[in-house]
Amino acid sequence: SLVAGRAILQNANITASGTAMTVDLQASAGAVTMADGATLQTNRGHVRISAVGDITLGSVDARSAADRSAASLTLQSDATTPWGSVSLISSGGSILDNVTEAVAGTVDIYANELRLNAITNGKSVGSNSNALETEVSKLSANVGASAIVANSGVYLSEATAISTGQTAALTVNRVGSDGGTLTGTTDVAQSDLLVTGNLILQTAAGSIVVGEGDTDVGTLGIQVSNGNVLLKAVGTGADIQLDADVILSNGHLSLDAAQDILQNADVASQAIGKTIDYLAGRNITLSQDNISTTRTIGSNGGDISLQASSGSITLETIYTGVAGTSSGFVRLLAGTSIVDGDADGDAEVDITSAGLMMTAQSTTGGIGASANHLETTVASLAASAGSGGVYITETDGVSVDTVTVTVQRVNSAAAFAAQANSQSDLVTSNNGNIVLRTTAGSITLNNGTAPNDDTAISAFGTGNILIQALGAGTDITANADIISGSGNISVLGAGSVSFTGTADIRTSSTAASSGSIDVMAGTGSITQSATSVFLSTGATATARLLAAQTVTVGDIELTLGKVSITATAGDILDADVVTTSNDADQDITASALRLNAGTGIGDNIDHLETTVVTLSAEAKNGSIYLLEADALTVDDVSLSVNRVGSDASTATTDSTDAAQSDIRTTGGNGNIVLRTTAGSITLNNGTA
Repeated sequence: SLVAGRAILQNANITASGTAMTVDLQASAGAVTMADGATLQTNRGHVRISAVGDITLGSVDARSAADRSAASLTLQSDATTPWGSVSLISSGGSILDNVTEAVAGTVDIYANELRLNAITNGKSVGSNSNALETEVSKLSANVGASAIVANSGVYLSEATAISTGQTAALTVNRVGSDGGTLTGTTDVAQSDLLVTGNLILQTAAGSIVVGEGDTDVGTLGIQVSNGNVLLKAVGTGADIQLDADVILSNGHLSLDAAQDILQNADVASQAIGKTIDYLAGRNITLSQDNISTTRTIGSNGGDISLQASSGSITLETIYTGVAGTSSGFVRLLAGTSIVDGDADGDAEVDITSAGLMMTAQSTTGGIGASANHLETTVASLAASAGSGGVYITETDGVSVDTVTVTVQRVNSAAAFAAQANSQSDLVTSNNGNIVLRTTAGSITLNNGTAPNDDTAISAFGTGNILIQALGAGTDITANADIISGSGNISVLGAGSVSFTGTADIRTSSTAASSGSIDVMAGTGSITQSATSVFLSTGATATARLLAAQTVTVGDIELTLGKVSITATAGDILDADVVTTSNDADQDITASALRLNAGTGIGDNIDHLETTVVTLSAEAKNGSIYLLEADALTVDDVSLSVNRVGSDASTATTDSTDAAQSDIRTTGGNGNIVLRTTAGSITLNNGTA
C-alpha cells in the first residue's frame, strides 16, 4: 500500500511477487504519475490505483508469473487461477498514457478485468492522440459527466480480444501502520461502458464482444453522450458481437470488423442527422427479435450504411427516423446476398427510410428471396443483384430512382470523414429476376443518374420481371425503360398504368416460355406516350394489354409475335396526336393482333395504324377504324402471356385470351372501317 496525502510519483518499479498479493496506491489530494518504463507488477494479484488528479501510467502488470515469463495468455481468465484485475479511479482527473513513451504502443495494462472510473466533466481515459494500450479480458468504464468537452472520452487499444460488461467487485488489502493489519478496500462491481465524450475501442488482433452482464433493468451495454464511437476489431477472424444495446445520444457510430458483425441487441443514434456505419470483412447478421429483446438499428434522420464486403447481410429491423418514421437513407452492400432473417410471410418491416440502396455483388448474389421478400417502407429505391435476383415487398408508395447515402466514418482520433455513395435503378446480372410489389401504394419508375441510361428496371438474360401495385386504386407510372434480355415482363397496376416519354418495355422471346409482355390496369387505363415502345422479338413473342378502362397505344412492336389488347369499358386509341388525317407512325406491328374494346377502336380521324398478318377486332359500343400498312387476313386470334408471380415463376392461368374471330361492332351503331395502304385483304370465317 502506498497512501499519500497529496501525490504519488513512481520513478522505479513496484513488485508484489507473492501469489495473489495486491497493490494499493492512493493519492488523496493529487495525481499518481508513473514514469515511462516504470512497472507495477503482481503475480495474479489485484491492483487498485486511486487519485484525485490524473493517473499517468507506465506499465501495470497483473499477470501470473508463468504467463509473464512465457508471454502467454493461458491463465488470463482461468476459472481458478486467473490474472489479477485492475481498478483505476480518478475522482477529478484523467487516466492517461505517458506522452513520452520510449517504445510507442507498449502495453500499459495487463489484467483479467479492467475497471475504469473518471467521472469529472471533460476528463478522459487515454487521449485522441495517445490511446491506452491494454491486454485485458473484460472491461467496464464510467467516464465523464454531463459537460461537453472536445476530445474527452475513452481511447483504448487492446492487444487481443476483449469483452465489455460487468467487472466484478475488486478488493485490495490496505496495509496498516503496524505492517500486519490488513483492511480490505473494495471497489464495487461496475457494468457497461458509460461515457460522456468519444469512445474509441480497437483491437490489434482479436474480437470485441459487447455484453450487458448485470442484473439491472434493460440490456444496456454502451451508452455514449455527446461523442462519436468507433469499435474496430482487427486481425484474422476478428468479430464484433453486440449482446447488449449500444446507444449514442449525440454522435456518429462506426463498427469495423475484420470478419463478422453479429448483432443481438439494439443500436441507436438518437441525435438528429447522426449516422451509423457498419463495415465487416465478411458477414453482418442481425439475429431475430425474441420475447425479451429486440434487434434494431435506428437513427433520428441520419443515414445508415451496412457493408459486408465478402459475405451476406441478414436483416431484422433498420429505421432512420423517430419511432420508425422515414427521414434518412440506408445503404446495404453485401459481397453475396441480402436476406430477411424472419420466416417467409412475416409482416415485420425490415427497413424504414426515406431512401434505400442495396447491392449484392456476387454473380450469384440475391436481395431477398423468391419465397421470402424483403419488406420495406421507403420512398425511393435502387438495387443491384446477381442470379439470386431482387425480391422486395413495399408497404406504401415507392419510386425507383437515384438514392444517395452519406455516412460519417469515425477514425481512431474520433474525427470523421464522409463516405458518400449513389445508386440508381433495379438491376440484375446473370439471369436474375426482379420482383417489386407494393401492398398499399403506387410505383413510379424513374431514370436515375447513377447511371443515367433512360432505364429504371433491367434484368439480364432470362431474368423475369414483376412490377405490381396491389393496393386499391394504386398506379404504376414508368418514366424510364423496363428491360429484360429474354425474360417475361409483367406490369400489373391495381389502378392505372402509364408509360411516359420514351419509357419502353423491351425483351425477346426464344421459346413460348420466354419474352412475353403482360400489362394490366385493374380499375383504370393503360396509357403509352406516342414515343413509348413495347418490344419483343422472336416468333414466340406475345404481348397482352388488359385495362378496365381505355388503352392508349404508342408503339407495340412484335414483328413475328402476337398482340392482344383489351379495353374492358373504354376505347383502344392511338397516342399520336392528329387533327386532320392519319399519322404515318405504325402503332402495332405483329404477326397476329386481337383487339377488344368496351366502346370503340381507333378514331374516325386518327385510325389505329397496324402492320399485322392476322386480325380480329370487336367494339361493343362504338366504331372500329383501322389502317393496315400491307396485306392482312381477318381470322381467329388467341394468345397467352406468361404472367410473372411474386416468386418470379410464370403461369398462363389468368393471362390467356381465348380465340376471337372476325371484325365486329356489337352495340352503339358502330361503324367498321378497315383499309390497307399496300396490300390485299382476306376475310375468313372464323371459329369464335
